[in-house]
Amino acid sequence: MENKDAFLKKIGANIKEIRKSKNYEPKAVASGLNMSVQAYGKIENGGTDLNISRLFEIAQFFDVSFTQVLKVNEGDVFNFSSHNNSGGYHVQTIGVLNVSDEKLYEYLLNENIELKQKIAVNETLLKKVK
Repeated sequence: MENKDAFLKKIGANIKEIRKSKNYEPKAVASGLNMSVQAYGKIENGGTDLNISRLFEIAQFFDVSFTQVLKVNEGDVFNFSSHNNSGGYHVQTIGVLNVSDEKLYEYLLNENIELKQKIAVNETLLKKVK
């Protein structure tokens, strides 16, 4: 089994590969993800621990599936753990994802609600800016 650092480097390299295949510059991706170029660079270099929300944001930005970002087959599964102090779920190791995990479900559901609220605000602002 690979360690977390090796896994993060693998994910980062894959994200970089996706970015290049989509012809994006790091600056454009960082801007689209509302982060600094340096912070995004750490993701591509495997130098930062990624939470599930950020991985989903990256997948949405590139218009690819979550499994494509992780570069795994649909049949591969993961262990997720909740860290109360971090406010999110983090990929720890390849293992089993219990999709009936109520906390994970609630967390992702709340993320969707918050994103929809942000989109509604942005759409209202866009209409006023026109």
